Amino acid sequence: MRISYIGPLPPIPGGIAQHGAHLTSALERAGHEVARWSWKSQYPKLLYKGMRIDPDAEPIPGSRFVLSWLNPISWIRVGLRARKTDLVLVPWVTPFHAIPILVIMGLVRRTSSLCVIHNVLPHERMPFDRILTRLAIRPATASIVHSEAQQRLLSDLLPEARSHVVQMPPHLLAASSEPPPPSSPFRLIQPGFVRPYKGVDTALRGLRIYLDRNPSAATRFTIVGDFWDPTAQEVQALVESLGLGEAVSIDDGYVSDAKMLSEITKHHAGLLPYSSATQSGLIPAILGAGRPVITTDVGGLVEQVRPGENAVVCPPGDPSAIADAIDHLRTNYESFQAIADESWSDTAWDDVARRVVDVAQSPPSAASPG
Repeated sequence: MRISYIGPLPPIPGGIAQHGAHLTSALERAGHEVARWSWKSQYPKLLYKGMRIDPDAEPIPGSRFVLSWLNPISWIRVGLRARKTDLVLVPWVTPFHAIPILVIMGLVRRTSSLCVIHNVLPHERMPFDRILTRLAIRPATASIVHSEAQQRLLSDLLPEARSHVVQMPPHLLAASSEPPPPSSPFRLIQPGFVRPYKGVDTALRGLRIYLDRNPSAATRFTIVGDFWDPTAQEVQALVESLGLGEAVSIDDGYVSDAKMLSEITKHHAGLLPYSSATQSGLIPAILGAGRPVITTDVGGLVEQVRPGENAVVCPPGDPSAIADAIDHLRTNYESFQAIADESWSDTAWDDVARRVVDVAQSPPSAASPG
């Protein structure tokens, strides 16, 4: 099958680009011919504060970085090329790209198309996001989501959409599992972009409660990533106000894939107390490194874990529950870590590629919950 993939790819930073890289590579391993079209300019500078290029990432040979958010000619050219293939894959990330995607989808309307939906609606809502999302996704032959929660949201927004749930594997998968560090201090990590919905404040307040209950339990919490909101200075101020200066480390800056994996393996577990979510690329990355996670029951996060086996799941916005979770995970760490180490196989992306092709070739009346 000849496939066009139109979306972020390395060296664009972030999990969406990594997702595209893994998926297209798995499709090629399955014998398909993949044309990759990506962005040379995704956003205006005022809208996106993060790093534009990962200096440690290499582009996949043959990738074409031609799309520009402000150049409709680039959208038309890609759409005209893509409609000559058998299948068009387009990731849906943000309503900001609704118009470019709508133009491309219009040009490939006689070609089978799949929308790979990472977030049906954005974490930070924007004007007209529901309308823009419906306009962009409606022309797709079918859609793939990564959780049943997102499938329900898509069904509410666009009842006629054909959607299939395909679980998201790790973007980063260690070649071999590194053993955890020594048992004391117990080390927790929250990696990646720091945004309001990530629950950093809840994590810090939960850690304070845990340490008050267990004053002799040496514990460290590392926050490593690109701080957007709150800023690193604001988080540091909260750390100091809670008296956590010796227990918390802040590393502000973009985290490359290699550093991300290295940092995760230096810790015992991930601490991801999101206040809202669709799904998280960090959860499979942490599990793929053989580490359990503490997370919250929001969006599709609980579908990405096995509660009580490779994760402790808490209600959102509850520092006391976070303290309980830290205590439970630490007390039973060996069993949690052993199961986390078995969470993913090296063939996970090949399985996703097969599912994508199955969905593309399924009859229009078909839809699947899993």
